[in-house]
Amino acid sequence: MAFTWNAHSIRDLVKRKFSGKRACWYQIRTALGLHKKKDVVGTARTGAGKTLSFWIALSMALEEGLDKLIIVVTPLNLLGKQNVDALKAANLTAISITAENNNEQTFKAPAGKYRVIVVGPEILMQTDGGFSKLWKKPSFTSKILHFVFDEGHCISQWGSFRLEYLHIGMLRLLIPDTIPFYVASATLPAPVLLDITEILRLRLDHTEYITQSNDRPDIHLVVRGIKFALHTFQDLGSY
Repeated sequence: MAFTWNAHSIRDLVKRKFSGKRACWYQIRTALGLHKKKDVVGTARTGAGKTLSFWIALSMALEEGLDKLIIVVTPLNLLGKQNVDALKAANLTAISITAENNNEQTFKAPAGKYRVIVVGPEILMQTDGGFSKLWKKPSFTSKILHFVFDEGHCISQWGSFRLEYLHIGMLRLLIPDTIPFYVASATLPAPVLLDITEILRLRLDHTEYITQSNDRPDIHLVVRGIKFALHTFQDLGSY
């Protein structure tokens, strides 16, 4: 069966798979870019729906009958657990690999058991770790649809104290270079984006940049004079 993916068909898919949610233009463009095997750099404000965009291209591939999985690289274990819990409702099997289950038994799981693998950079890039063995198995790497780098700015800004972020671009040398990378963040200023581009070895002739305004008019900085004694904290309650 031939599939024609466009805004209408993607919205129908998302509505069916994700409890009636309506895909926005950012999510649709991201999904189409990944479906075309492009690297994608997406910038959108917090609360804009970046997380949902992680799963749409995977759902499209599964709808086409492909046996695929994605790997989500996250800076925080809590974010990984939240993703796994949310995916249960969409019938997407997922696992968050942390220090607690980073063991041989976890990596013995069949390649098709999980559709989403959520992991931090330390475990992903661990020398002689579970993933280092999986990269050598075409039965696993052939199933990888794409990588997602959640909170992508951390690749640049956290590299000084989480060194694995600085070496994460080695993935390009360990897996087929046709596997897309999706970098998602609420803030990617030019110097950070340049840094990420170099670290991840993004394919400059095959990368799509999707930018949504990250302006939050409901959040602003205010400087006001203190009227009450500090120990009363009354100024905090008067605004």
